[in-house]
Amino acid sequence: MTSTTLHHPRPARRGDAWRTFRRLLVLVLCGPCAFFLSCGSPQRPSGEWWIAEGSALRDTLEEIASLTGTKVGEFAQTTLDRLPADCPRVSLHCPDGACPTDAPFECDFTESLGPPEALLGTWNWAHQRPVQDNGTLMVRGGRSPSGVTRSEIEVTASVLAGNFLAPSTDPPATAVSTPKGRMVHFLVRPEAGLNLAALVADGSWSSQLFSLKSELFEATTLEGTLEFALYEPSPQSVFPPFILAVPVTHRDRARAAIDQFIDEIRGRWPIEVTPLEDQDGQCLTNLELLPALAPCYVMTDRALVLGWNFGSLRAAGSDPAGEPFSVDSSHLEVDFAALSRADDVVRAATHSSYPKLHYPWSTVRIGAVREDKELLFRLEALPMEPTNSDPGREQGLDLSPTPHGGLLEE
Repeated sequence: MTSTTLHHPRPARRGDAWRTFRRLLVLVLCGPCAFFLSCGSPQRPSGEWWIAEGSALRDTLEEIASLTGTKVGEFAQTTLDRLPADCPRVSLHCPDGACPTDAPFECDFTESLGPPEALLGTWNWAHQRPVQDNGTLMVRGGRSPSGVTRSEIEVTASVLAGNFLAPSTDPPATAVSTPKGRMVHFLVRPEAGLNLAALVADGSWSSQLFSLKSELFEATTLEGTLEFALYEPSPQSVFPPFILAVPVTHRDRARAAIDQFIDEIRGRWPIEVTPLEDQDGQCLTNLELLPALAPCYVMTDRALVLGWNFGSLRAAGSDPAGEPFSVDSSHLEVDFAALSRADDVVRAATHSSYPKLHYPWSTVRIGAVREDKELLFRLEALPMEPTNSDPGREQGLDLSPTPHGGLLEE
C-alpha cells in the first residue's frame, strides 16, 4: 500500500508548547464554571440575588479573581468591585431578572429575600441568577476554619441532558492511573454514554487523518467510562505525560479493533510500530507532528490505555498487575501545587522568561452526583499552604447527601 506523503508543520518549541498547554488547561478547568454561568435550575426566589457574610464572600471572590484571563475570573473581579467595604452582611436582589452590572450591594440582608437561613442553610454565601429560558443557577459556598473553600452547584438534570458533564447514576469504572505524580485526574461515566466516534464529524480532518470513526471508538466496544490523567514533566522531557483510559466490554473485540485501527493509520502515515516488552501493547514512532508525540497503547484485562508516548504509560503505571482504586462518583481533581512545580521545571529547562501563573489553591476536587432530578456538583479547594488540621486532605471530597448541603464543620 502506498503511503501518503504529508508535510509536517514546524515543531513547536518546548517552552511554547508548555505555555500554550497550561493556559489551555486553566481555560478547560474553568470551562465548567463558565458553563454554569449560563444554565441552571428554576427554583427559589425569582430574579438574581446574593446573600452572604461579607468577609467570606470577599475571600472567595479574591481567590477566583486571581484566575486572570478566564470568564469566571472576570466575573469574580466585577462582583468584587461592587462589594461595599467593612460590611459583615451583604445582599442584592433584582426580582425582575438579572441585575445590572453596576447594581450596588446592600450592607445588610434585604427583607425581600425572606429569612436568610432558608437560602444559606449552613453556608457562608449563596448566589442565584437567571439564565437561558426560565432557568436559574444556584451556587452556595463557604470556607472552613482551616481555610478549605467548599461550594455546591445545583443544576436541573434536564438542563445538562446529553452533555458530557452530566454523570450517570452508576459509578465510573475502577481507575487505571496511579496517583503518584499526577497533576490532573478526570474520571467520568456520562449519563448519555460514551461514544467517541459520534463526536467526530464524517469527512473531518481528524477522521481522515487518524481514522477516528473506527469501530474502536464506538459505544458498542466501550464500557462507558473515560479516564484522563496528566503527570508532572521532567527536565529531560518537559512536555507533560498523559494518558486516556477507556474500559472495554469485550477484551478480544477491543484487541481486534485496535489492530485494525493501527493498520488503517499505517496506510496513511509512514510510521514504525514497536511492540512493548512484557505488556500487550505497541508504540507508533516517526509521526513528528507534535512535541514528543509517539503514541502507545496497552491492553489490560479491563481497559485500553492510550499514552502520548511510552513515558506517559510509564508515568501512569499502566501495568496489568498494578493495584487499581475505585470511586463512587464521577470526579475531577487538579493538583495546582504540582502544576506550579511543572512551571518551574519547564522554565528552568527552556530558560524561558514567560510569567509564572498564580494558582490560588493547592488542590481542587469536583465531584458530581445525581440526586433525584437534580445534578449536584460539589467543589473543594485546598489552600496553597494547607494546614495539618485539614481532615479533607486525607479523607477526600465528601459527596454524601447532607440535609442542607452544608459546610462540614471541623
